[in-house]
Amino acid sequence: MKNILISVFMIILGLAQATGQSLSSSVVSTAGSFYDQTGSSLSVTAGETLIAFHSTDNHSLSAGFQQSYGALLRALLVNILLEGPYNGTDMGVALNNDDLLPLNQPFNISPWFYTGSESVTNFPATVVDWLLVELRDADAPQNADETTTLVGWPKALLLDDEGNILDLDGNPEQFANTAEDNLYIVVRHRNHLDVLSNGPLALSGNSYTYDFTDAITKAYGGTLGYKQIASGVFGMVAGDSDADGEVSVLDFSTWASQFGGTGVYSKADNDLDGEVSVLDFSKWAINFGIGNPFSNPKFQIIYRSQVPGR
Repeated sequence: MKNILISVFMIILGLAQATGQSLSSSVVSTAGSFYDQTGSSLSVTAGETLIAFHSTDNHSLSAGFQQSYGALLRALLVNILLEGPYNGTDMGVALNNDDLLPLNQPFNISPWFYTGSESVTNFPATVVDWLLVELRDADAPQNADETTTLVGWPKALLLDDEGNILDLDGNPEQFANTAEDNLYIVVRHRNHLDVLSNGPLALSGNSYTYDFTDAITKAYGGTLGYKQIASGVFGMVAGDSDADGEVSVLDFSTWASQFGGTGVYSKADNDLDGEVSVLDFSKWAINFGIGNPFSNPKFQIIYRSQVPGR
């Protein structure tokens, strides 16, 4: 025990001298203890002398071993719009108003099979729908495939009527940045094409920011998987009712099989008003591929998700 304490003290003393921090010590009970101070922490077992120090380099010390205890939390401030519910000013919240939004995240089915346990007891009044969000760590957007997804992601988050991505409490999501290169964000919705940010998230103060809504180039691949939804306003492409990453005749089949449904939370409800109607057909038809897929199997898809690896 004496050798361990000397080792712990010498390591801490060296760090403290390098950073100009002060030292303090105490003795803990036989049950052990955990000391926490701004910028540092120290866990100890029964009978060890507790020697604590203050540091600004995000590390802790336990029995003489230096280890990471977590990076500084950052806020995620990202704006994005869905074409379907966009009305020219903001997005409609009919699903929320009619109590049709599920309290548990809806991405636990095909094709996502997401196993997260996100749930709420109620929604802020401005929430439009759920999103499935990933952060990817890459040197360029074309290299930001699924293998670059940060640990702890994806997450099911909420989208409000002004396009803000929020946590389950209606606040900006907080996360610990462990990226080595640049942070890119992938945004998925039940019946809109997935998008990837074409540029890295920008660190401003204590927040990472990105605005998808002000240019077609904000989404990787541009017009191939993203579109202008109003003058000078850009958003995610509606009509991918089977969530396979493209707007095709298969999405029409999904819509047709559910046509006439009311008071529903459905992937075929492209405008998110709680009904599967001709209005949803119109959203699909605007974005549908050119040509007749039955007579010409090489018909052109207008919009396809450009997310690498999806």
